[in-house]
Amino acid sequence: MKFSAEWLARYNARNATQTELVDSPTIEESDIHKHILDYCKQYMWIAFHGSMVHKTHRTPGEPDFTILAEGGRVIMIECKAGKKKPSDDQRDIIHWAGNLGHKIHVVRSISEADAVLKTNSK
Repeated sequence: MKFSAEWLARYNARNATQTELVDSPTIEESDIHKHILDYCKQYMWIAFHGSMVHKTHRTPGEPDFTILAEGGRVIMIECKAGKKKPSDDQRDIIHWAGNLGHKIHVVRSISEADAVLKTNSK
């Protein structure tokens, strides 16, 4: 087996994702975002994701992530750390999407995010 730089990068990404699965009561929402972005990169999925630092001009209530995975699958995730709750706009969009047959996953930890991502992996 030949070990290339590309192989090493994939190996490191895969192992970094697995070792960061530590949930803590003080976990930041940005840590969950980073984990999801790393996971998407590992599987070469497209993750539409707005900046957490700047006010964006996205649709009010839009989930943090809309992920395009292989096989035409779309995964939508809203991240909430700690005891934060979805805003009224977010709750409305989650409900409306559900009525249209779509699921917006609300995750509060890295392990919850990982469970959603793994469930949707081939």
